[in-house]
Amino acid sequence: MKTLSIIMSLFLIGSGAAFAGTSGRKHAGHTMSPEMKKQHETMTTIGKQWKACKNALNDNNFKDAGIAVETIIEAASEIDNFKLHKNTDNHKQFSEQCNAVREKIIKLNDVIKTRDVNAAENIANTVEESCRQCHIKFR
Repeated sequence: MKTLSIIMSLFLIGSGAAFAGTSGRKHAGHTMSPEMKKQHETMTTIGKQWKACKNALNDNNFKDAGIAVETIIEAASEIDNFKLHKNTDNHKQFSEQCNAVREKIIKLNDVIKTRDVNAAENIANTVEESCRQCHIKFR
């Protein structure tokens, strides 16, 4: 779990750097549209809740892990409407990947309810890999 925490911390640091300044109107030298601002806020919420989930799982705090995952599931409902940063002509594949990740997160939520740390860690690893692959292709 500690290795996973380190990986997630590095991911969040990178995400934080990418999203720095998104609460304003400018981002990376350009003005963000309201839809892009919402998109960045959604991903920031997901990133923060993912970190909370991982920390809770590390502490065997299944209640807080479940709350974080439920917040992620709710926020993830917005992802299908995202404007892609790259490979914009392949929104269908993006949607398919989003649906697959959502299914994994829902499965993680179900496993959290069973309080099975090893199963939760395994599913969390697949979620993180899926997110990483999607970011590589579309962000």
